[in-house]
Amino acid sequence: MGKILYYLILKPLGWLPLAALYPLSDLAYLIAYKILGYRKDVVFANLEKSFPQKTEQERRKIASKFYHYLMDLMVESIWYFGLTEKRVAKHLKVNNPELLNNIYDSGRGVILILGHYGSWELVLSSLNLLVQHQLSTIYIPLTNKTLDEVFLKMRKQFGAEMVAKKDFANSIKEANKNMQAIIFGADQSPSISKNIYWTNFLNQDTAVALGAEKYAKLYDMPVVFTFLNRERRGYYTVDFEIVSLNPRDEKEGVITERHVRLMEKQILAKPEFWLWSHKRWKKKRE
Repeated sequence: MGKILYYLILKPLGWLPLAALYPLSDLAYLIAYKILGYRKDVVFANLEKSFPQKTEQERRKIASKFYHYLMDLMVESIWYFGLTEKRVAKHLKVNNPELLNNIYDSGRGVILILGHYGSWELVLSSLNLLVQHQLSTIYIPLTNKTLDEVFLKMRKQFGAEMVAKKDFANSIKEANKNMQAIIFGADQSPSISKNIYWTNFLNQDTAVALGAEKYAKLYDMPVVFTFLNRERRGYYTVDFEIVSLNPRDEKEGVITERHVRLMEKQILAKPEFWLWSHKRWKKKRE
């Protein structure tokens, strides 16, 4: 079934111009939001807790924009199956590559913080073309073997490395030596009770994984936040911002607090591009 889905639907659609896919997004928006109400309870609960100062009408406006973007993200992800270097050069640009270039020239690897904001799949698959570091990220296999293979192939097509979660601790030991840029997700709900930092994020008591900070300190790797900006449908820019150049000099929790605040800043600026359908606040403080 997975192969049929890929070869008869996903792959052919990926060859189409992106503009030809957006009508599918508009239709999917009506079905998912207006008719089926896909995860509406989760989305509206998250928005209400995150923006209690906003009116119900204002939160509904954000929700509507979010669902429209979520469907855009769906068709854009299909389009990525037909990605070429020419497409990447047109649709993804880095505004300040010199920030990472300076770290590279100093002979150091780097940890990049990225959230489920904007088209993170485009960054995972294509940023390797636009930076000097070797891009690498943790990869959690999909349940469907065929889809797992095709998504893995898509993410690796421009040289980015995908490391299985079970192998990551050993892999990162060589990150500095191999001049790697390791991507960490900043906004996932931690699955392990230990190594958690608690803070206020979007007006809620929030558990944040300390993995990025832990490895930054362990291997003395600079930490950089990755702002992903949607300029218009299908077009994105990246802005890098230093979180810490000397992580071993930072007190415990400082690096994590900084990247949480930057993630929050990005979401507050344009909340419709964050993944509100995700159950971010499952973990409660004991």
